[in-house]
Amino acid sequence: MNPFDLPGHDEPIPQAFDIAAELERVAKKTRPGGNGQKNEPPPIGDKDIPYMVGESRPVKSKKKPEDFYDKIEGIEAEYLMNMEFEEPRWVVNNKIPEGVIIFAGKPKAGKSVLALNLCVAVATGGVCLGEDIEPGTVLYLHLEDNQRRIQRRLKAMLSDDQYTGSYPKGLNRLHLYYKWPRIGQGGLRALDAFIGEHNCRLVVIDTFKMFQPVLTRSDEKKVQYEIDYDRLATLREITEKHRTTIMPIMHARKQASEDPIDMISGTLGISGAVDNVMVLFDRKGTRAKLFVQGRDVDNIEYTLEYSIHNWLWTLLGESSKVMATDTQQAVLDFVKEFGSRENPLTPTQIVDGSGATKTYVSGRLLPQMLKDGLIAKISHGKYYAK
Repeated sequence: MNPFDLPGHDEPIPQAFDIAAELERVAKKTRPGGNGQKNEPPPIGDKDIPYMVGESRPVKSKKKPEDFYDKIEGIEAEYLMNMEFEEPRWVVNNKIPEGVIIFAGKPKAGKSVLALNLCVAVATGGVCLGEDIEPGTVLYLHLEDNQRRIQRRLKAMLSDDQYTGSYPKGLNRLHLYYKWPRIGQGGLRALDAFIGEHNCRLVVIDTFKMFQPVLTRSDEKKVQYEIDYDRLATLREITEKHRTTIMPIMHARKQASEDPIDMISGTLGISGAVDNVMVLFDRKGTRAKLFVQGRDVDNIEYTLEYSIHNWLWTLLGESSKVMATDTQQAVLDFVKEFGSRENPLTPTQIVDGSGATKTYVSGRLLPQMLKDGLIAKISHGKYYAK
């Protein structure tokens, strides 16, 4: 065969000599003959040539599509549009729905205290994050704290006047465990059985690091994103089965970020595997911010205030509104102290004295305070408090 005279090719191709050499090599191979017949070389057709150039032969599956029908589920869109579904169950209305919810925060930021606040509120039908809570059974896995610390926190939380003389009803619905097997060691089966037996509305795992499976050799072949995702996806199966809420607590990175999701220690496989994310961050004194994001909730940032007296986090409101209220109060205090009808203040004086931003004070805050009747304006754009 002329190496440049190949079937299906009108022009010479660069691989011609390589193909010719391959054909010669294959031709030397013989198949075993029978009945004393001489061995003959295996036949080579035109269809073999393209694969010698470097293409891959298609692998044909012996299974037919219908063999997989028992493993797939789906419906037509028109049928879906006529279906009716139950609304999600909420632990905290508009903030914490059913599903897997990651709760992250820096060490010592107060996330374990807020988690215990939530557990007590659910068990006793109390208040948490500004909402009345429907009572239910709670499982709290405090895997990094001993019983003495949990008792001390509970005594402080329950020392409010409304609990004077006795503990609130419903504490028997709060189950506290400081030892629990990991995933892969019976932890998931135990969790599934406990939730089913007690009809738990909330499960808190503090922290998830003490519950996640130990790395195995098979994990060495996976990327970290896949490992993070798979560990949390197993919890989602349980929440869908029992229509409950599981809240694994994780640590956040020390470095700040504009997007609170990036503060979670680990890969994006963590936030991708769960239904909702909560991040407690920007702790300054007794205040901190709580970022909430998820499939069933709006992306909102709240401001919380911590009471050292009874170890309780209280919701002050959405951060943007709280900041506006704080700024307004600072401006009003300054105008009352240093301004008067006889000595009104200019916007520049108010900005310098209150520490607020000039654009916000001049463009929005002073006109709104004037409209609300908190301040009065005289000629030349000067203000005093009423």
